Formats: sequence, C-alpha cells, structure tokens
Amino acid sequence: MAKSTAICSVHLDAMRATAALVVFAGHARVLFIGSLLGAAGIGANAHKVVSGGHHTIGQTDPGHQAVIVFFVLSGYLVGGGTLRAWQRGLWTWREYAIQRLTRLWMVLLPALLLTVLLDRVGIALFGFGGIYGGPIGQDSIPRDILSRLDSKTFFGCLLFLQNVFTKTLGSNSPLWTLSYEFWFYIAFPSCLGVASSRLSLRARFVYMALLISIGVLVGPKIISYYFIWLMGASLQLVPKTLTQRVAERLTLPALLLFLAAAGMLLVAQIQVFESDLIEGAAFWVFCYVILHNYAPAKRSLYKGLSNRLSDMSYSVYLTHQPILTFLCAALMSQWMPWSLNVLHLMNFTLVLAAAFCIMYSFYWSFERRTEFVRTALRSFLT
Repeated sequence: MAKSTAICSVHLDAMRATAALVVFAGHARVLFIGSLLGAAGIGANAHKVVSGGHHTIGQTDPGHQAVIVFFVLSGYLVGGGTLRAWQRGLWTWREYAIQRLTRLWMVLLPALLLTVLLDRVGIALFGFGGIYGGPIGQDSIPRDILSRLDSKTFFGCLLFLQNVFTKTLGSNSPLWTLSYEFWFYIAFPSCLGVASSRLSLRARFVYMALLISIGVLVGPKIISYYFIWLMGASLQLVPKTLTQRVAERLTLPALLLFLAAAGMLLVAQIQVFESDLIEGAAFWVFCYVILHNYAPAKRSLYKGLSNRLSDMSYSVYLTHQPILTFLCAALMSQWMPWSLNVLHLMNFTLVLAAAFCIMYSFYWSFERRTEFVRTALRSFLT
C-alpha cells in the first residue's frame, strides 16, 4: 500500500510551485506589460539596483523574493536530507553526486540547448529591433545577448560557473541562481566533514581545504547567500516542539506573517541582502510551523496541483525566459509594453498559456524522466 503524503509536504510543494510561477509571471509581465510595481514607484524596476541577481541598496521585487524562497526550500530538502544520511552514516559522495547531478543536468542541458536554439532563431527572424536588442526599460534581456551565445558561456553555465567565470547564457538570465545552488550543494557536506568527530584529522583538513577553495572560487556574493540556504538546512536540526493541533492553528498566521514581511520589504529602502535575510527568516518561521503537521493529506485539487506544479517547477524556472523572449520578439517588432486594457490582458493570458504549454512539454520530455535516468546510472556504475 502506498504511503500517504503528509499535509506538510503538500504545503512545501505549493510554496515551491508558487515561487516558480511568480518568477515566470513576473518576467512575462516585464516583457509584455511593463512593471506594475515600477509604475507605482515600488520594486526594483522603480529604482534600478540589480545586475545579474545581485542587489545593493534599493527595493527588491517579487521575482527575487521567490528566489529566496527557493534557497530556503532547497536548504531544507537537500541540506536536510544530507544531514539525515550523514547522521545515520549512510552518506557517500558517490550517491550524493548521482542524486544532485542527475537532478541538475537532466533539465539544465536541454534547457541550455533550447536557449541557444530560440535565441539564435529569434535573432535571425526578428533581428535586434525588438526585445533581442536589450531595449531600455526592461532588465531581463542584456544588450550583449549575441556575445552570450558562445561555447564558453554555454559550457560555463553547464559547469555552474555563471557569474563566476562566465555570464548567463543568452536571454536566460535566471540561470544566475544555479551556480549558487550548485556550490551550496558542494559546500554543505564539506562543512559537515569539517565538523565531524567521526573523521580523521587529516580528512577534516581536506574538507577544510575544499571549503576554503570553494569560497575563494565563488567569492563573497555567493558565500553570503549560503547563509540563507543554511536557514533551510537548520530546520532539520531544530527540535519540533509544537503539537499538530497547535501547528494547524498557526499555519495561516505564519503564512500571513511571511506575506506581510514580503510585502513590506517591497517598499523598504534597505540593503537588499538584509531584506533577503529578513524574508528568509519569515519564511523559515512558516516552514517550521507547517513541518509539525504530519496528518495525511486528503485527495484534493490543492494537493494535485501542488504536486504536479512542484514537479515541473525546475523546468519552468530554467526555460521560461527564452520562451517568453521569443514570443515577445514575435509579437512586437519594436519593443513597447502593452497598455493595460481588456484586449491586451486577454493577449497576455494567451501568451502565458502558450508558454506554459511549451514548458509542460519540456517537463514531460526531460524532468519527468529524472528518476529513470538516475536508476539507470546507478546500475551502470555498479
């Protein structure tokens, strides 16, 4: 008999799915109807302070906030799983590498190929007069897009070196987060190795050298966001002291606290990394509360949508930008965001639907087969 899914897992799936859709819808909004927040004087598009995912002083935006949600969730899911395996003495680099690299590359490699294909074809068909020219008024598509479609950038992104040694590939600016995630994955077991009393002094020094090497390689920006990722991992260690009944009652208030914090941070004029720390802490509280609720999740539309959209969230994240950019170039010979009226909103809805269908086909072709490839790889290496 299949093990029932706990409601806490459904809630986590819902948050991951929502974060992916926020990034998708936010980039679509900027390309097609401009920045609603910017028009109101709110958000990063109102006061430009971000380049390649790195903010200084100013205002954050919902898409960037969604990335912070991803970091905390990744810390809990990947870091927490690593901690459990390490504590039981079951963790190995071999299995960890199979798990992480199949997860990453199964989607990343075809997503990079899709980016090159759509960008090359889009530029050939529509030229640089529209969105591919990187027009002023948007911060998604760089003006040097053609120079970002070379083999160095392609393989740099494939090896998670974007924003370390190379830029992001073509129009696919959201790729910046993937280098962060990958090096978080390598750094975390290295931290555990340094702290482990079960290992020899020599082994711990090797882990320390690896950790220092990673820090020197990736630099302070990636290192700083590692602490937000560690917030998620810490959820595995913090004692769960709430009863399920109390957790059920606190779930909605904790969610509202997180949403209120995120909303206030949209207008706050503070260091954006500080804003991200506050948001990460608020989301940590929400996760801490819902992780106490292990009641079986009833079959429902909420559960079904959360599971399916969460399953394809990685595909959505890695493919939405080049797809939206191609559609934008096809629909606008000269880039100019649509005005807000009924016709344009209907067109915008059709664009979102078309892009989502393409992303779902991508998920069905690649991400859905990750476990099959992982199992085959284990058999091959045995």
